Amino acid sequence: MYEVKERAQREGFVYVNLPAELEATGRSGEAVPILGEGTAFARKLGLLDTEAWVWANLSESLHSLGRWQEAGQAARNALRRGRSAKPQGSGAVRLAHLALGRGEVAEAKRRLDTARATFGSHDPMPQQWLPMAAIAVGVAAAEDRVLDARAELDAALDAGTSPGTQQYGWPLLLAAATAEAGARATAG
Repeated sequence: MYEVKERAQREGFVYVNLPAELEATGRSGEAVPILGEGTAFARKLGLLDTEAWVWANLSESLHSLGRWQEAGQAARNALRRGRSAKPQGSGAVRLAHLALGRGEVAEAKRRLDTARATFGSHDPMPQQWLPMAAIAVGVAAAEDRVLDARAELDAALDAGTSPGTQQYGWPLLLAAATAEAGARATAG
């Protein structure tokens, strides 16, 4: 066990996966200091993609804590440091989520398009495509395109998910419920 822990620390995995699990269980405040250590650790070892993953996770935790300005900076750091598609896409997703939350719909859509192009269609993972689906539903709802919001939700539900991904599915369901409530309020 200790050998595995040491290897994980050496390679930076502990700074990506442990805080992600803390975030998934609502323990964002505990994740932030570990993520702060992780950025320094990965930078020191020159692990650019690991550092970018850590920045993206830090952005998510800071957003959860209501620290949106810092979350935006962390997401921009993920984009700046990451070299491969997935960390780059994660940074774009975080910026899209923040933009949508601020009501900057065009910026959210632009960042979502960037994330989708960056991730591509190879090896889709629920922690990537579910947040993108939630943002797409939110953008469609903000643009009063409830049929498109429904189509995005339907596509996500048809794709299905594996056990253990519910923390990514709940925001999608919330976005869909919010879209439906907005459509009903507008119609009636």
